[in-house]
Amino acid sequence: MVRKNSSCDEQGFGLVEQIVAMSIFLFIMSIAMSILISIQKAESHAQLRSTSNDQARLAMMNIGRQIRSANYIYDPASMPNPYMELVIYTQVNGTNKCMQWEINNQNLLVRSWYPNPASPGYSAVSAWSPVASNIQNQTLSPHVDAFSFNINPSFGSSANGGKRLIDVNLVVNAGTNSQSAVDLQGSYTGLNIQYGYPSLSCNIIPPG
Repeated sequence: MVRKNSSCDEQGFGLVEQIVAMSIFLFIMSIAMSILISIQKAESHAQLRSTSNDQARLAMMNIGRQIRSANYIYDPASMPNPYMELVIYTQVNGTNKCMQWEINNQNLLVRSWYPNPASPGYSAVSAWSPVASNIQNQTLSPHVDAFSFNINPSFGSSANGGKRLIDVNLVVNAGTNSQSAVDLQGSYTGLNIQYGYPSLSCNIIPPG
C-alpha cells in the first residue's frame, strides 16, 4: 500500500496563518461592534427625542387649559425673561391661582402660588418643576418667542379684553442627532378675561 505524504496536514496552521486569521477575526469584530454601538446611539437619540416631544406636547395641553381658564394674562414682553416666561392668573380646577411658566437652560419649568392681598402679595409658592426638556427657543439664533400676545381687536382694546389670545411656540430637539426640530405651536384664548378680573392678583412675582 502506498501512503501519501500528509506532513502538511498534520502540521495544521502555522504561526503566520494563525496571526492572519486572528487579525481578520478582530477586524470583523471591531466593525460589528462599531455598527452595534451606532445602532444603540441612534436608538437612544430616537428615544430621547420621542420623550422630549411627548413632554412638550403635554405641557402645551396644560398651558392651553390654564389660559382658557385665565382671569388675567400678563404680558410676556414685560417679564424679566421676555417672551420666555408666562404668568397666568387662572381658575383652572376651580381654584384661583397664579401659574408661572419659564424656559431656562433648555428646560420648561412651572410653579404656582396663591394671590395674597397682604404683603408681600403671594403665599404658598411652590418649587419650580421641570415639565419638558430640550426646549431650544433660547439657543436658536435669532431666538424664537415661546409666549406672545396675538392682539385681536375684535376682543376689545389691547389694554384689557384685547389681550386674551396667546400664541405658544415650543421648539424641541433642535440640532439633536442632525435632525430638524419639532416646532409645536398653539393659540389659546382666555375666556374669563372679558369679565374684568383684577390685574394686580399675580403682578408681584416671587423671587427665585
